[in-house]
Amino acid sequence: METTALYVEYVVIGMETLSWIVMSIYIIVGNSVKEIIKYCISNILPSIIAIILCYVLGLVTDRIADKLFEKRRKNIKDNFEFQAQTSIAVWEDYSNSSYANFTLSRIRILRSTTINSVFIGLTSSFLAYNYFGIKLLLFVLFICICMFFGSNSAHKNLLKNYYKKTNALENETKNKNGKDKSIILSQ
Repeated sequence: METTALYVEYVVIGMETLSWIVMSIYIIVGNSVKEIIKYCISNILPSIIAIILCYVLGLVTDRIADKLFEKRRKNIKDNFEFQAQTSIAVWEDYSNSSYANFTLSRIRILRSTTINSVFIGLTSSFLAYNYFGIKLLLFVLFICICMFFGSNSAHKNLLKNYYKKTNALENETKNKNGKDKSIILSQ
C-alpha cells in the first residue's frame, strides 16, 4: 500500500508539472496541441505513456523542490535536538512509521506544489489574458497566488509540526527507557 501511495504521489506532482509544460507548449505551438491531447485522452497507450511521463516529471520536480527547500528544512530541523540520525528512525522505533511516511508524502507534495504554482500561474495567466481578457487574468492570478502562499505556508507548518512531534516522541522514548534507548536510536 505504501509503495502505491509513493507512485501516486509522484504522478500527482508530475501532473502539476505536465500541466504548465503543456500550457507552455500551447503558447508556443498553438491549437495543434489540442488534437494531440484529444488523441492521448481517447487512446489507452498514449494515456499510459502520459502517466509514465507524469511519474518521471514528478520524480524530477520532487528532487528540484527538495534542493530548493533544503535550507528551510535544515533551519526548522535545527530548532530541535535529535539523537537519531534520521527522523524516520524515531517513528519506526515508536511503531508509528505509517504516520511519518504519510506526513513526509504530504511535505513532498506541498513543496512541489509551491514550485509548480509559480509556473502554472505564469502560463495560465498568459493564456487567460490573451484568450479571455483581463477579468479572467485577475481571477487566475488570484487563484495561483492563493495556491502558492497556501502550499508554501502549509509546507512550512507541516515541517515544524513533523519535527516537533518527532522530537517529542524521541524524548518520550528516551524518558521511558533511559539513556540506553537514545544510544540505539543514534545508530
